[in-house]
Amino acid sequence: MKKILIALLALCLLLGLCPAALAAETDSGQCGENLTWRIDGGVLTISGSGPMWDYTYINGNNFLITLDLPNGEKNAVVQGPRTTAGWTDYNGTVTSVVIGEGVTSVGKWAFAGMVRLQSVSLPESLESIGPAAFTSCVRLQEITIPDGVTSLGSNAFTDCFWLRRARVGAGVKELSCFSGCMGLEEVTLPAGLEVIGPRAFYVCSALQELELPAPVKSIGDMAFYGTALSGVFALGAALEEIETTSFGGTNITAFTVDPANPYFYAAEGAVVSREGTLAAVPSGVTQFTMPAGIKEVPESLFDSATKLESIRLPEGVESIGKYAFFCCYALRSVSLPATLKSIGDNAFDSCHVLTEIDLPEGLESIGKYAFRESALRRVRVPDSVTSIGRDAFRYCNNLETLELGSGYTKLDGVMDCKGLRSLVLPAELTEIAYGATRGDYLLQDVYFRGSAEQWAAVEIVDETYHNVTPLTEAELHLAGTWTEADVTARRRGSGEISWRLAQNGDVLIISGEGAMPDYAEDRSDLPWKDALGRLSAVIVEEGVTHLGTNAFRGANLHTVSLPASLRSIGSRALAFYFDQYYPVYNYVYFAGSSRQWQRVALTESRLGLEYAFIRYGVQDVPFAYWATAEHTAGPEGPLPGDMDLDGAVTAADAGAIFALVSSGWPTPAGTDPDVNGDGKRNDRDAILAFRQARNG
Repeated sequence: MKKILIALLALCLLLGLCPAALAAETDSGQCGENLTWRIDGGVLTISGSGPMWDYTYINGNNFLITLDLPNGEKNAVVQGPRTTAGWTDYNGTVTSVVIGEGVTSVGKWAFAGMVRLQSVSLPESLESIGPAAFTSCVRLQEITIPDGVTSLGSNAFTDCFWLRRARVGAGVKELSCFSGCMGLEEVTLPAGLEVIGPRAFYVCSALQELELPAPVKSIGDMAFYGTALSGVFALGAALEEIETTSFGGTNITAFTVDPANPYFYAAEGAVVSREGTLAAVPSGVTQFTMPAGIKEVPESLFDSATKLESIRLPEGVESIGKYAFFCCYALRSVSLPATLKSIGDNAFDSCHVLTEIDLPEGLESIGKYAFRESALRRVRVPDSVTSIGRDAFRYCNNLETLELGSGYTKLDGVMDCKGLRSLVLPAELTEIAYGATRGDYLLQDVYFRGSAEQWAAVEIVDETYHNVTPLTEAELHLAGTWTEADVTARRRGSGEISWRLAQNGDVLIISGEGAMPDYAEDRSDLPWKDALGRLSAVIVEEGVTHLGTNAFRGANLHTVSLPASLRSIGSRALAFYFDQYYPVYNYVYFAGSSRQWQRVALTESRLGLEYAFIRYGVQDVPFAYWATAEHTAGPEGPLPGDMDLDGAVTAADAGAIFALVSSGWPTPAGTDPDVNGDGKRNDRDAILAFRQARNG
């Protein structure tokens, strides 16, 4: 009965409905050999002397506690309800934790998940804070760690989304504890700090400035990944270890290294080891020329360098590592050296605006997913290439022509290139694997460099998929019946397309027959460019076969109506992008069937439509739908996404929305987490809030 009462009390407090008098319940218990705890209203006080017990959480029902077992092991999984510390039932009501003098340690997971905790007082007697001790205390805004603390556990403050200021005491030599603190703006590090561990400040997206103490000798994997660190960043003479991902996804434009450092030096703004390998690069630059003398582009070197537009690799570079340029969303220009021998798995995966690349003669291997989801339009694979990993060009929906060299004998994984029209195959081809061209619905021509006898000898595995066989349905051209000019001759046709605005300029209607032209990246040639800012809906009428590249990019579309005549969608035609390709529209109504939709060449479909709700067989969507209140902001009420009610949507607010969604906790009274206005509370709201925060 008591637990039911407590649960109801927590729910009332979260909803802001409980009178203050009901929150005054008291409780107490033991939390260490010589420690006790007491709840008085919303204040939890720890008193006594010595260390606190550990309470390490495993999952929803299991906990890891420290035990002396007969076999010598110290840890054991204990099955039971989610009641580790005696105060766990009050995690939703405690607003303040006061740890008294004499306490020497905070136990593992001791205060994790205290969603209303706003302040913590730590004593000078404290020596250690256990792993995950304060994780997911989403309302905690400030923490001061006493100088006497020498052990600061990993993830001690992970996902404290509203934590804005932190001072780490002088006794801490190693830390890895602020991952996911998206609101963290100010950190004071101890002068004697030596090790910054993996993900120490991972996605602390509000952290713009930080000075590393001179003794720092190691910076771990993704330690500062996704922070807002910018400009020139200084590394000291003591640094011995750094990962290529340590500063990934930041706005840093150059590194400097103390000349006295015996392990690293700076060149072209990058960090280079004395052995001649790249250790770290500035991910906030738009252009980068790799220093001379480098032979290898390391794994994940420019992973998520979203501002990088141009990269030049010097002669001498022989290999590009896995994920080297993964998610370089702005990368348009790549210059590869003649010395290049291999391109690793996922090397250029998700380079969404990379439209061309010249693969050098001498290249020998291309890894799996190497160019997946890029915007390449035509690729010629040189004769020297003998190995192409599976799905190397998958989802390259702008790819119209792929030409394979004589060194490649097995076609495997050019699937789901929904814009592919021409495929050039070498006479040396011996096998076409199962599903090799699955999903290449617009494939029209296969140009084979061999004779009819050679083609008959090629093993073609049956690849029927949804009753479609793109390869066998395409027109086959044998050697002597075609020229190189024939390969590039077929292009999208043009049509007579007209447009008009309706509903006071909120709705754009596209009419006509045939294909809409593609438009420039800057949309300077877009006829309705001046109306983009106020559009909420687009109707494309029957007869239109192609939506042009960039046609509606930048429009805050809630609703899109598409005809059954549609055959292809150009790159970024429908998406409203922030900085990492997240659309904000909600509903796409397609007049055709789901089978017809599968045949539409969805250029970047996995990006532009992944958050949309697609409805099939809808012939007409009434104008009245777009004028409803669910798609317009009301004049009154809280700012959607402003969870701390400070008048702005910040990264900390985004984290709070995510916490509410993932935990299922009720929405605090007076707040509105429904950022996209669809009447629901879900991950999309958190994503949009985060993008709003990053874009000001």
